[in-house]
Amino acid sequence: MNIKDFFDNNYKNNEHYWWKNENRFSTDETEHTPYYSTILRSAKDIGTGRVLDLGAGEGADSIRLAKLGFIVDSVEISDIAVQKIKSLAEVNHVNINVFCSDINSFDFVYEYDIIMINGVLHYLDKASKIDILTKVVSHTKIGGINCISLFSTATPIPECHQVVSVYPDDEHGLVESFFSDWTMLFKSYERNKQEISHTEMPPHVHSFIKFIARRNK
Repeated sequence: MNIKDFFDNNYKNNEHYWWKNENRFSTDETEHTPYYSTILRSAKDIGTGRVLDLGAGEGADSIRLAKLGFIVDSVEISDIAVQKIKSLAEVNHVNINVFCSDINSFDFVYEYDIIMINGVLHYLDKASKIDILTKVVSHTKIGGINCISLFSTATPIPECHQVVSVYPDDEHGLVESFFSDWTMLFKSYERNKQEISHTEMPPHVHSFIKFIARRNK
């Protein structure tokens, strides 16, 4: 199965595949995990600007930052997700520029104050990771932040996620190497985290690399 079909199917069969809790669109950082709380606090510190959300899913991250006044460009490979983002943005009274595109072929036109890549990089092989991260770093404004989460190699990828090709990264590995001279605002290695979101899948655990880094120069 390819990645587009995988997510089209998941988004079609679930009203909310991600962010099932009622806090999904809240901009109150006290209602979120430390990773997402840091994103919201950092965004508020930046104030206004432009956001790129690569692999935006159903748009919760995009909508929260649009609520804070940012211009948001959301990129999604799934047609169904694109329609969900547009619909949920309208319900939440925000405007989001939504692009139906593979992130590898997305045309980077702007420099961004915030770039988010949550749950995406582990679907890219090494060459594709290098290509997209090179673009991301070069299109982040000085003082801007990148927010990244992906599967790590600390534990095996669950069988239910292996219906598509998955390329987790090592802790202190390739992905983090792109940010060695950036300021780390947040970093966490989550190991053996019980998955509670995907109710249509059997119980399983993940390990994650999560970090938020600010470009200094």
